[in-house]
Amino acid sequence: MLFYLLAAGVALGFFLALFVESLTLFLRVAGAENGLNAYASYLILLFMLVNRVGASVMFPCSGALTDLGVSIKFVAMVFSLAIILTAAGLSLLILYRKAVVKLLSRIFPDEFPHRVISPENNHPTGIRLVMFSAFIFTFNLLGIVVPVMGAIWFNEYRASIIQTGFLFNSIGTIFNTIYLEKRVAICAERSPKMLLTVVNTIVWGKLLALLLFAGCLTIMLVF
Repeated sequence: MLFYLLAAGVALGFFLALFVESLTLFLRVAGAENGLNAYASYLILLFMLVNRVGASVMFPCSGALTDLGVSIKFVAMVFSLAIILTAAGLSLLILYRKAVVKLLSRIFPDEFPHRVISPENNHPTGIRLVMFSAFIFTFNLLGIVVPVMGAIWFNEYRASIIQTGFLFNSIGTIFNTIYLEKRVAICAERSPKMLLTVVNTIVWGKLLALLLFAGCLTIMLVF
């Protein structure tokens, strides 16, 4: 019973941490369309508290599973379930992106004036942005999966290996800040009508990374 509770904690924490991170991109779109980018940044900080809660649940549960000596296949199945759940959530964001933005727009106060800016077509929205997004998001996935599975494989060094997650996440955060967030911020200020397309492309990249990662875990389970 304890194994399943911890596994549920890992899957739920994984989903909350990564889904909310993507949801904040659509919150930025809502802020740009309402002309309230600064207020959107404040709301994003509030939303990211849920992201931190997810991470705070996931990592201790992962560590407990490691210390209980679960098999590598059990952990792979747990992460596969978490990835499927997160991929489903991102797919819903992509499919219902306009409805998501409209729903998030209700959070913004009505008394703030709206702003209209003409769209510009000089923002990257194609395969290049998808690949960069997938590449950067892969570091976040590696920061979650590699430390736990590595600690199980090399149990005697698990205390050191488990900390490598922060290294992968830091690399991902740096790339995300200097490339993706920069482009999202510029687009939000200059052409908010293009922002939904840019954000949707970024989420497509994250979904691609999730599917590729799921494929790798499936191969591990089979062989």
